[in-house]
Amino acid sequence: MAHRPVRRKTSSNGSHKSLSKKGLASKKGHLVPPDPDAPAKQAQLKLYEEALRYFQEQKFQKALQTLEKVVEGPSKELGDRAKVHMRI
Repeated sequence: MAHRPVRRKTSSNGSHKSLSKKGLASKKGHLVPPDPDAPAKQAQLKLYEEALRYFQEQKFQKALQTLEKVVEGPSKELGDRAKVHMRI
């Protein structure tokens, strides 16, 4: 059997599909609005990283205090991870 090359789907003009100008497009081609909580989520992520540094340095009281701040942030996923570390 001969091996056939795989063909990739292209758009009607022959080029690969691209996202909108800002690179924010959903699967249906609609623009996705920017996340209004993005700055707060970035701050929450920095707190989480700081807490993990304290945790690794065995400064558990500082880590606990910082993790408590992380739980209050907008990202539920980071809050859940912080709660796991708090239990540890």
